[in-house]
Amino acid sequence: MLGAFLRIIAALEIIGGFFGLLFVIQQASVTILNSYLLVLFCIVSVIYALSIFGGYGLWNRRPYGRSLSIIIQIIQVPKIVSRWLVLMFSFGIDAYPYLTFSSESVGVGFDVKLLAFYQILMNTKMELWGVGVSIPACISLLILIQSKPYGHVYKPDEPVRSAEIERQD
Repeated sequence: MLGAFLRIIAALEIIGGFFGLLFVIQQASVTILNSYLLVLFCIVSVIYALSIFGGYGLWNRRPYGRSLSIIIQIIQVPKIVSRWLVLMFSFGIDAYPYLTFSSESVGVGFDVKLLAFYQILMNTKMELWGVGVSIPACISLLILIQSKPYGHVYKPDEPVRSAEIERQD
């Protein structure tokens, strides 16, 4: 049963990474790029490419797949809004409750993102503060952490044995 959940996580990471890259390419094609935006688009593109690569590795049970998938889910968990930093990433499907507050009001809400979404802003000078937590990313992290790593990990005191090849005459 755990294998089915890992396949779902892998598929969502691949889909989210693919559509995230398409989204970044589309934004870059209609935006006048300065050095700040170019660096930002490169960072976001690398994150979405890691999502594809991690999902592919998880789907094919490669050792790096689980590790990259854990990193991708950690990136997706927090939803942060402040005057200094706005940081949100979504891969595949995302649903998160959030709490926002300003000098005038407090807000509580729930948001759903499909395919891909990101926001990275710095020094926004807005008076809104908020925090949210991705429910699918938390569930995915629990599943990934509970799953065993692929491949055999040797203990320091365990001898490494080479395979013996027998010849048949």
